[in-house]
Amino acid sequence: MAKLIADISKHNGTVTMATMAKKVDGLIIRAGYRSAGSGTLTTDPKWATNIKNAVAQGIPVGVYWWTTAKSTTEAKAEAAYLLELIKAMSST
Repeated sequence: MAKLIADISKHNGTVTMATMAKKVDGLIIRAGYRSAGSGTLTTDPKWATNIKNAVAQGIPVGVYWWTTAKSTTEAKAEAAYLLELIKAMSST
């Protein structure tokens, strides 16, 4: 059976999770990205709010990292950064 999963990030603005809980089966939330220009690893500005509010509403969540890695070293750095973000959220 098909499930409705929404992808959310800063591009969606402020998301009302109580409304989302009624409309979707789950969310995939962008944790961050690597800036294509500077290569800087950046946390999505809505990451913490989105994940906390989704969990509080009982919405099943997954997370992702928008990658522009150009090497294995960059990919590993992105993965490590993402894991730290997840660890920080699980300890709150």
